[in-house]
Amino acid sequence: MILLTDGENNRGEVDPVTAARAAAAYGIRTYTIGVGSEGVAPVPIGPGPLGTEYANMRVRLDEDLLRRIAAITGGQYFRATNARALEEIYQHIDELEKTPVNVRRYVEFSERFRPFVVLAGLLLLGVSGCYVRGATHCTHESRSGVLDLAGLAECCCGRRSGLCVASPPPGRPRCAG
Repeated sequence: MILLTDGENNRGEVDPVTAARAAAAYGIRTYTIGVGSEGVAPVPIGPGPLGTEYANMRVRLDEDLLRRIAAITGGQYFRATNARALEEIYQHIDELEKTPVNVRRYVEFSERFRPFVVLAGLLLLGVSGCYVRGATHCTHESRSGVLDLAGLAECCCGRRSGLCVASPPPGRPRCAG
């Protein structure tokens, strides 16, 4: 865990040292980074008529407390004096803490084969019905060249049964019985 603060305890009911001991008990290493300056600085105090109001307040960097928190948890204390120093501190912490991350991926499958299975089943039932009724050869194409299932069923399994040919010779009926 990274704690970026001036070290002043101005919030919460738990003492920072007690919180550090609790973190250490759970094996949480804390890297403390001290930021801020000594002296007076503008601090936001709440909303005002023209936006957030600031008041100049005394600011104190409690480096001793930050060092103690880091020591209790097995971490380190760093002092950031500007944005560049803070960036270098984060890079240094990244080098210190190499933790493998285990990722579990879940894939949700959507089965879309059922309509095709139903269609194939109906076609098989239709073809088997042709053989049961005595037709020996069932083929049928529409004039557009696309398989015409309704025509195939009428030709092979309907009122006319027998030999069904896709392109009969001229003068010969489509279904010969």
